[in-house]
Amino acid sequence: MQKKRFKTHITPEQEKEMHEKIAEKGIIRIDIDKTNVIDYKTAVYLASFKGELPTLEELKESGLSFGKNIKFMNPVRREDKKPDGCIISEDEEGIHYTSLVSIVGNLPDDWTFENICSSPLTFMYVKWNGKDPHGCSIF
Repeated sequence: MQKKRFKTHITPEQEKEMHEKIAEKGIIRIDIDKTNVIDYKTAVYLASFKGELPTLEELKESGLSFGKNIKFMNPVRREDKKPDGCIISEDEEGIHYTSLVSIVGNLPDDWTFENICSSPLTFMYVKWNGKDPHGCSIF
């Protein structure tokens, strides 16, 4: 099965370099070969196959970005275990990592990415557990 390409403002070569760079920080991409609605609990479960959800700070430290004028939301782990997502965007001022909760307030456990994004979550980034150096497909 061919990997789904996410529309970015970076070339495939730049995307490969980005994935290598963020892997050095312990962040890897996992593909979700399923178009069903993904809620936060499911995201936690899927992440557990390769590690765990990253924190917002871990995503920021990794430098994950898809280029200017592209926004991407990734589920993130919080110390209080409440659902959250990190909105990653880049503009002339730099790369921004914003907590969804800081914008809309607390989220219910059953909130879905489709409630916020215009398309299903088909991949996400996780904090790698060190057992496999590559991303994986789920389902």
